[in-house]
Amino acid sequence: MRTLYALDVKKEGDVIVIRVTGSGFLYNMVRILAGTLIQVGNGTIEEQEVPLILEKRDRSAAGPTAPACGLTMIGIVFEHGKTEKITYDLAFSDRLCYNQTATVK
Repeated sequence: MRTLYALDVKKEGDVIVIRVTGSGFLYNMVRILAGTLIQVGNGTIEEQEVPLILEKRDRSAAGPTAPACGLTMIGIVFEHGKTEKITYDLAFSDRLCYNQTATVK
């Protein structure tokens, strides 16, 4: 089981930074969350749909997988010899990701 402890989105100029902290992540999980949030920002997905998408636990209900450019693991916290928290930052802008499948508007 994976637990999300925090998910923050902020805009810094023309760059959108999505910071995700959790106990662990499935393959492409952070990028799928980001792609879904980008679609919310673009108006493709309604904000109130996000909890329903998460509850479905169905990959096809979510947005696209965001491009890997801009994805950076910024820290791991260990407690009692095991991974306690992992934090990733994703930074998106047209100037950072030239071949994006999910664009920021």
